[in-house]
Amino acid sequence: MTRKPTLLALLGRRPPVDLLLHPMTLAGLALMILNDGWLRSAHPGWLTGKISDFAAVLAYPGLLAALWGLGAMALDRVVHRITPGRGVDYSLRPPVLLGACVLTGVVLAGINLWTDFRDGYLGFLGCLDVFGWFGPFHYTMDPSDLLALVLVPVVWLVGRRLLARVPAGRLRAVYRQALREARGATGDSVRATVDRGLADVRRAQRRGPNRDRNGTLDALSDLLVEAAQRESAQGRAAPTPPREQNVAFDPAEHYHRLRQALETHRNRGSNP
Repeated sequence: MTRKPTLLALLGRRPPVDLLLHPMTLAGLALMILNDGWLRSAHPGWLTGKISDFAAVLAYPGLLAALWGLGAMALDRVVHRITPGRGVDYSLRPPVLLGACVLTGVVLAGINLWTDFRDGYLGFLGCLDVFGWFGPFHYTMDPSDLLALVLVPVVWLVGRRLLARVPAGRLRAVYRQALREARGATGDSVRATVDRGLADVRRAQRRGPNRDRNGTLDALSDLLVEAAQRESAQGRAAPTPPREQNVAFDPAEHYHRLRQALETHRNRGSNP
């Protein structure tokens, strides 16, 4: 008999590539490929020399955030297998977004201001190009390329919008913590755990740090709390179980409700 997936497993299906798949990042990647693969050789000049730098600032934070997220997602699977109930929050979070933006800026500044930094960066790219498909790599230092850094705030604002939409993996991380808290804890502490896990989502909403005008994030929080309490109640006796606990907890059905609430939040709750 095939074992039904748990709600925690169902919530971990989406990879954390929100920023990578954003149109801004995809446009930056496409522009880099077009410029480096054709425009620079066909139309050499100042403009084509700058296009790649601006495109890189748009694309690299999404790439870096996705690489971190996918690595953390793999680690989450390993940790969960070794110690069930524990794991790693691999969703896009403010520190990850900030780190990706800062690292992009540091690399762009380094390769244009310091020769040793540039040579090390080119050597690193050469190590990544195992099959020699893209090399040899070269880069002409030009401090004026730092003008591309004006786009970093744009990337940050886009990332904040994605945070407000609840990034992939966040519900899994919040639900894991809520489920652990629900086992032997009070409903108030479960609610507090869910609120802490979604605090940066609330702050990222453009209507204000604690405002949820349509109540969509509150509805999502209610479902997480309900699921944690009902699943934790299974397997232990309760003197007077709440009415919703009289019905067996169905992970698939609750996952469907969470997905609907998430779509409602993304369509109504996080729009400016």
